[in-house]
Amino acid sequence: VMFYHVMQDKKLCEELLNRILGKSIHIKESTAQSTIYIAPKVKGVRLDIFAQDEEKNNYDIEMQIVNGDSIAKRMRIYQASIDLAHFNTGEKYKDAKNTIIIFICMFDPFNKGLPVYTFENTCREDNNIVLEDGTLKIAVVPALWYKVENIKLKAVLKYIKENIPTDDYTKELDMRVKDIKIKYDRVISNDSISYIC
Repeated sequence: VMFYHVMQDKKLCEELLNRILGKSIHIKESTAQSTIYIAPKVKGVRLDIFAQDEEKNNYDIEMQIVNGDSIAKRMRIYQASIDLAHFNTGEKYKDAKNTIIIFICMFDPFNKGLPVYTFENTCREDNNIVLEDGTLKIAVVPALWYKVENIKLKAVLKYIKENIPTDDYTKELDMRVKDIKIKYDRVISNDSISYIC
């Protein structure tokens, strides 16, 4: 809950994406808890954070606390749902926008000890050949922050895992988290008072 409250801030969401992807992107909009329904009787998906950049490329950021289901297949379904929801009748396939799925996992989903797992489609016969279908799937493991070489990514992963801000961005995240907690505590207190009265 805290994650999607904080990441509704377009600026904070953009910086998180920049740090994970290692490049500068400019977010046009970000929304929390958006649900995609493709058709009746088809399972819908609820996205923690959905964002689009200025070129209308799609980004989904999920916070995974529990390892309860297949991360790989969940990524696949999320990507397919986003692609279908944002590909209009009459558009040419070559004009399909990129879709990047990012799962921030509070566990190691592949048990290989990597802080970041990045997947793209490559040729089995020659892995120098990349399909270039515009999809990318990334799993990030904050618990392994100390293995990350990139200073900015290391700082945000350490903050997610240990709640210790170490740079300006994570200090801003920390302030936002504290503000939300204060507001939430006030709501709880007011509800309790109303209930008692």
